[in-house]
Amino acid sequence: ISTMKKLRFDKTENLIPIISIFCYMIILFLSPDIAEEVHRSLFFCLETIIPAIFTPLAFSFFILSFPLSEAVRRKTEKVLFPAFGLRGNCTQAVFTGLTGGYNIAPKTAVKLLKNGEIGYEQAKRLALFFSSSGFSFAVNITGIAVYNSFTTGLKLFISGITADILIAFIYNRLCRNNER
Repeated sequence: ISTMKKLRFDKTENLIPIISIFCYMIILFLSPDIAEEVHRSLFFCLETIIPAIFTPLAFSFFILSFPLSEAVRRKTEKVLFPAFGLRGNCTQAVFTGLTGGYNIAPKTAVKLLKNGEIGYEQAKRLALFFSSSGFSFAVNITGIAVYNSFTTGLKLFISGITADILIAFIYNRLCRNNER
């Protein structure tokens, strides 16, 4: 008997999305004002939000598909290690983290960690570069779409990068002081 009640509940639960969609369709057909707003919102997403996310994602996969030469790794390590405690093989992840934002760069860090190229402590330090939004999102969505200002979006992007760099630098200094 309990199985039959559970099956009935499951069937009712499966109907909820269908009933909800049906109600939304009735509202859209009966109210042209609501339908117009839904239409504008969908086009806003298609014109601004999706390109702001897709472009940096495609760019980061392109950047990450090319391995860095050993010479480039050595040169970037001269800056990354003293300042942030990161090796040269983290260069691409730092770059994509600062330019692409939080939705892209963590995949790079996980890939480096799983491949054994970095340790857990370096993965934590690398994650400090992933907290800001990317250029495209900061400028296109926040700056232009929300505030109607390219300059505001650019200021937001620069402040996010600055915050990421300062946090990583301070964290590295604190970790060094604790190790001594």
